[in-house]
Amino acid sequence: MSYDQVLAYSEVSSFILSIDAKHRNMIPEKVQVFLWRNSDINKIKKYNLDIPLSEQNISRKALSIIALLHLNYWCKDENQKKSLEKLFFQNSRLVEEEKRDKYNPDDIFGKKD
Repeated sequence: MSYDQVLAYSEVSSFILSIDAKHRNMIPEKVQVFLWRNSDINKIKKYNLDIPLSEQNISRKALSIIALLHLNYWCKDENQKKSLEKLFFQNSRLVEEEKRDKYNPDDIFGKKD
């Protein structure tokens, strides 16, 4: 397992410790155990939920895992779930478009007429 994965699992475990018991208990025990077993106990910290996570030095991998937890365990109904899935799809399309623009072979090697 890479250090990035361990760090992300540590950050997610920290986040789970920071949320209320109601939401923490919605996450299956086996998921929480997996996260804890793959975390670095020295990287556990407390997050302030009054401040956006993106402003608290949390990795994109951890944010992605938290987004999946939200989708799988905290969405209140199918409409909310579908809305979140649509947002994920739109974000992934934007990332793919950025990659295509950045690494377009025609631009890298010059267009041939």
